Amino acid sequence: MELEFKKDFKIAKENWGRFWEDKLHRPALQLIVPKENCSTTAWPRCYKYARGDVEQLLDKVEAYVSNHYFIAEAIPAYVIAFAPDHFSALLGADIHLHPNSDQTVWVEPFVSDWDDTEIIFQTDGFWWQRTVEFIRAFRKRFDGRVLLCPPNIQGGLDCLSAIRGVNELLLDIIDCPDKIKAVLVSVDKAVKQVQAAYADELDIPIYGCVNRHMFYSDEMISVPQCDFSCMISPEMFRIFQMPILESELLNLGQCDYHLDGPDAIKHLETICELDKVSVIQWQPGAGEAAEQDWWPLYQKIDSLGMGHIIVKNDKGSLGKRIWNELSSKKVFIDCYCQTKKEAMQILDEFENLSNK
Repeated sequence: MELEFKKDFKIAKENWGRFWEDKLHRPALQLIVPKENCSTTAWPRCYKYARGDVEQLLDKVEAYVSNHYFIAEAIPAYVIAFAPDHFSALLGADIHLHPNSDQTVWVEPFVSDWDDTEIIFQTDGFWWQRTVEFIRAFRKRFDGRVLLCPPNIQGGLDCLSAIRGVNELLLDIIDCPDKIKAVLVSVDKAVKQVQAAYADELDIPIYGCVNRHMFYSDEMISVPQCDFSCMISPEMFRIFQMPILESELLNLGQCDYHLDGPDAIKHLETICELDKVSVIQWQPGAGEAAEQDWWPLYQKIDSLGMGHIIVKNDKGSLGKRIWNELSSKKVFIDCYCQTKKEAMQILDEFENLSNK
């Protein structure tokens, strides 16, 4: 298969295959570079078009991909997502867009009593119908030109906190743990159904799959995570979240896990027990944590046999250190660069790194 906006897609696809097999001779690189006189500097966000004209969004996607180079393992792929908790909307939650910001959306909880709520994938609901409309409109225009990334499926405790409320769920875990376990089973059933629906809508056996971190695979992949884990103990995480993560991963290929914030680090060893998680994306957050030296954590992640994601790393300096000093061959770097010449220089530098 060829892509109009990625003429070397065949090579990139082969390199992604080597990446997952620990055989790529250098880190996988995402180098997306604006062409000269390009005024479209960022992927258009889907949020503000969730209730609007899908064709307007597609025009902006077309403008972006037409005005950028996708170099090395960078894939021209667009993420359809109406909110970070898009999946929860497929179960009945509603999505709200901030009136003064097209970057800020939230999901309105709808569960007041678990006994009075049935958790099901609402195939006739507004947000699933809207998702299908966007996917089909996108494919009609971009099949063979740009790949489509399905909305991230954020199940488990993150889903429950979105549809119930964070504070309420924290109390529920203590007050009615058996109910929470039962609801998590219902959510997991919906996860499986949505995974199957996306695989069908996107023809993943033909086109492969891209996740929201722009990893490519021949199999369906996603980005498992549990931001709610920051607020619970390792024991609670193992009891409530781990069985759901294990089940969620059954139908997926190898994935990267989004580890968000210092309070999530206590679950790292447990997360690394998941068979299909082979890469960890460490996200320190803002403030002091963002400025802290996290090299010991990268060493620990490496010692647990996991790969690494380095996002928007200037010239790939951290990625080079990880490649040169640590063991993993699964290293993905999203490098910041402004010109094609600069991107090719970065690529040449990584091609000349010592092979592990």
